This record gives sequence, structure tokens and C-alpha cells, in this order.
Amino acid sequence: MNITTELTDVFFSVLPSVIVGLVFVLGAFAAVYVGRRIVRKMQFGDDSRRRILQAWAEVESHAADGDETHLRMAIIKADAVLDMALQAKMFPGRSLNDRLNFAIHKYHRLKRVRWAHGLRNTLAHEPLKKLSRRDGQAAITSFRLALKELGAL
Repeated sequence: MNITTELTDVFFSVLPSVIVGLVFVLGAFAAVYVGRRIVRKMQFGDDSRRRILQAWAEVESHAADGDETHLRMAIIKADAVLDMALQAKMFPGRSLNDRLNFAIHKYHRLKRVRWAHGLRNTLAHEPLKKLSRRDGQAAITSFRLALKELGAL
């Protein structure tokens, strides 16, 4: 056998391994790139975080006043802030309830905020419904914990 034949044999015996290695390395780079894009989408941008924090400050201000009217406003605003956070995290859905259903699969503790969302709906649709201070504060606490779970606060 001459040297050319030996080199050709070595080249073609190593070639499949080199190709597989290159495909593996390129696939790993592609996976990291796509993964980073997905993670970046799931994080809050500076503008979203600023708006959420400003809106939450209003919620806390209303809740601190403590009377029934301000607690109602705080609960309704807190519900809207939660919706803003879910939208900023790009959870799909036409309503907060839809987005919450998707988010619960990733953030299991969000199940607790369903009660507060239900209270908000009751207050919005039944204006004569009495709201106790205890229930109002519990709802605000539930919204706060949900926003912390999402990383918004």
C-alpha cells in the first residue's frame, strides 16, 4: 500500500467522528442560544419592573389607609398589577384567569392567589358586598406573595 491510500483510509475512517463531533458542538451552542432567549423573555425588563413597582406602591398606599373603600381599591389595583406581571412574563391568555392557569403550572404557589382574585371579582361585580378588614388585608398579602413568587417584587 502506498502512502496516499493509507492517508485516504485514515481520513475516511476519522471523518464520521469529526462530523458527529461538529454537529454535537453546534447543537450545544444552538441549545444554549435558544435557552438564553427563552430565559430572557421570562424575565422582567426594566420598564416592566418599574411600572409594576410604581403600581404596587399605589396598592400599598391604599391598603395602608385601611378603610373599606381604600381596601377595595387596593384589591382591584393589586389584581391589575398581578395581571401586568403575568403579561410581562408572556403567559398566554385573554384574561388574568387564563394567564393564571398557565402560570400555575410553573409557579405552583400561585394557586393561593385564586381566592384573592375571586374576592376582587366579587367586589367589582357586587358593589354592596361588605369587605372586612381581615379579608382585605389577607387578599393584599396573597397578591404580594404571588408577585414575589413571580419575581416582580
